[in-house]
Amino acid sequence: MAEATYKGVVKNNRVVLQKGINLPDGLEVEVIPIGQITMHTQGDWLEQARHVREQIATQIGGYAGDSVKEIKELREDRAKAVGE
Repeated sequence: MAEATYKGVVKNNRVVLQKGINLPDGLEVEVIPIGQITMHTQGDWLEQARHVREQIATQIGGYAGDSVKEIKELREDRAKAVGE
């Protein structure tokens, strides 16, 4: 059987082939990604977030803050103010 190469893109975790390409249902295929694959693990996301925070801090000339911590503190302050 002759091998052929087809191109497509992934949409909603499915490979959508270029227009005009029709392969029979059940045909086994091998998918080889072209280019960089995006992050998939929580560790990768956290590393990317750390890198972005460093870039922001460099651009603004100082620490950009930890938004999760700051939001928690704001909520706590608001809860105290409501309780007074």
